[in-house]
Amino acid sequence: MTDKNIYICIEGIDGVGKETQSNLLKDYLIEKYSKDKVILQNFPNYNSEGCFPVKLYLNGNLSNTASEITAYQSSVLFAVDRFITMKKYEKEKVENKIFVLDRYVSSNMVHQGGKINDKKELNDFLDWLDNFEFNIMGIPKVDKVIYLKISVEKSLEIRQGRMNKNLMEKDIHESDINHLINASETGLYIAKKFGWDIIDCQKETGEMKSRQEIHEEIIRRIEPLLSNIK
Repeated sequence: MTDKNIYICIEGIDGVGKETQSNLLKDYLIEKYSKDKVILQNFPNYNSEGCFPVKLYLNGNLSNTASEITAYQSSVLFAVDRFITMKKYEKEKVENKIFVLDRYVSSNMVHQGGKINDKKELNDFLDWLDNFEFNIMGIPKVDKVIYLKISVEKSLEIRQGRMNKNLMEKDIHESDINHLINASETGLYIAKKFGWDIIDCQKETGEMKSRQEIHEEIIRRIEPLLSNIK
């Protein structure tokens, strides 16, 4: 058995199915090991007191558009949420668990990094963020990031369908198409830069692969990471 926690993050832009795949992965790991071995943690963690600044930002209480808040400013808000959430696990001495993270620091990189057009400035931001969250804030580093790839067109189509079906209100990111486009372009660049595992969630026809197909590909990508767990 490992002597530390394992952290697996599911990342991607809106509509790609992060929540679905995070839950499928959680269920798979519970069946493979045990219920006590697996922790699913979503970010933003809306159940945490530390998420209040994030809610203010996403609800448009701090600005009319996401671009009015800089990548650095908004990243701090999300980082506080992660710090408080993960610090509680540390206080409780949670050990030898497998964490399935639905978004994490990678989301700051993708969504907030998308606000920066210049590549040098973007790379400076990514270096700052990596140091700020993992070293200064001291939250756990991930062992594997799975980046679910989807086109902007398909993302918008899926998101609009959800809005119409559930009468959901868009947050400050979802209501800004340019933000989504920038996050998509930046996300793929960052995924390659940091060596994340990229899974294309669309077929050659442009249609989405089935949930099971994507899930099975995720399992193939993480199996080496789990090879020593009893």
